[in-house]
Amino acid sequence: MKTVFFFLWVLLAPLNLHAAPAQESETEKRVLIVIANELEQLKALTHKAEATKDARQRVQFDYAALQRDLQDIQTAIENHVNKPSRSPRVISTLNASYTQVAADE
Repeated sequence: MKTVFFFLWVLLAPLNLHAAPAQESETEKRVLIVIANELEQLKALTHKAEATKDARQRVQFDYAALQRDLQDIQTAIENHVNKPSRSPRVISTLNASYTQVAADE
């Protein structure tokens, strides 16, 4: 995850922060689209990681919760890019924990 944030920082760092308002809006949209695409890649990586998990472990990573959160964030970004709104939108709360403890058998 640190790699993703570093990658996003590298993408955002060279942007001209003193651009005209219309140009700022277009630049922001382009960067948001990059973020949405990166989230799609993260979802694919999450599926790969889930496929390699050891089901015998008592404590499991909650991949379904992570997938839902990534999808919610991606959807919110895409909605903002495609249908900007002046009024705030309600989004669901992200999962606070991605750890599951298996029930004793």
